[in-house]
Amino acid sequence: MRVGLWAVGRLGLPGRAARGRRGGGRGGDGVGAGADADADIVFKDSWMEMAGDLPFVFSYATDDLTGNKATFSLLGSEWAAPFSLESMGTTGVLSVPGAASELPALKGAKPQLEFGLAFELGTGQYSRSKVCTIVPRYTVCNRLGLALQLVQGGLEELPEAVTEVRDGEVATLHWTDSAAVKQCRARVVPAIGTHETFATSWSGLLDPAQPGSFSIRFPPEAGGAVLNVRVDICQRRAATFVVFRQESDKQSLYAIRNESSVDVEAWQLLKAAKEGGGGGAETRYRVAASERMTWVWDRPMLNRHIAVLVTGSREPVVVKMDQFGEVKLPAGRTAQVFADGHTRALRIRDAGGSAASVSSAGNARSLAAEG
Repeated sequence: MRVGLWAVGRLGLPGRAARGRRGGGRGGDGVGAGADADADIVFKDSWMEMAGDLPFVFSYATDDLTGNKATFSLLGSEWAAPFSLESMGTTGVLSVPGAASELPALKGAKPQLEFGLAFELGTGQYSRSKVCTIVPRYTVCNRLGLALQLVQGGLEELPEAVTEVRDGEVATLHWTDSAAVKQCRARVVPAIGTHETFATSWSGLLDPAQPGSFSIRFPPEAGGAVLNVRVDICQRRAATFVVFRQESDKQSLYAIRNESSVDVEAWQLLKAAKEGGGGGAETRYRVAASERMTWVWDRPMLNRHIAVLVTGSREPVVVKMDQFGEVKLPAGRTAQVFADGHTRALRIRDAGGSAASVSSAGNARSLAAEG
């Protein structure tokens, strides 16, 4: 029996990501959005669809097919936990303890390297082989039109822990410190060698292990602007791809439609959240009467709850955006969560009010920025 072990070149990306052109300055959908930012990203399903090096042919020293297992190490790491090569058609995740860092700032932190394993029967000249494909568990794809930086939560003050991904490029994501939280933060910075000046502060925590799509707010640097970002986390067999794009006002994931006759304030409810990375300052937004505002989350991994405060009221009303339905507001007004095409929208109406036309407010404006 032959077993083909295939590690995609230097633990890189099993596929390709089309590179979009950089936009010139602030475009209609955001800062420096690439012209092809919404184009499809194509990832290969198997190494056998890719041209490249041949796999490493591996054989056991004995013929005990039920008890034999394999393992691997890399970059001076410890050996990974042994795994069986007999589980055809399955995928799994394997963590490899890395060597302790020699950088003084990291104080001997041990990285945690995570990989996806896929087991399949070979085809063609490998039709009699069992193939184990090893890929990085997380691959980040930057389609923002700006340089993206990522860091593990809790290590934001350490430049040695920051990973930078230029516009249109991809990079693997591993954990710098195995003892720290397994979530990351992101921000955009001016790319080296360009005339770009736009930058943001670190975002809230992101968990790449939770598949799905969400929007997140990249807070502004001093005197700068907010950047609304859409994150798509999708699984492709043993690999997980984390794609960053600028949120589109035309097809946003969330929005607030204020069809009432008064202004309202809205913010993500953070004080009651108990999950890791919770709390923090709440960013409040004003939505004027007859206005539509694209909504983004400060901490998307915590909850999808919006606190709504109607002008003239003392206490806010909490609306759960992950549940369709209607909530009563003061003075007979209502707040309804409904599907507006591809957008999950929160509609606020006066008592007995009917559908009203609204104008777009574009990017969300925080009350702090107005002050």
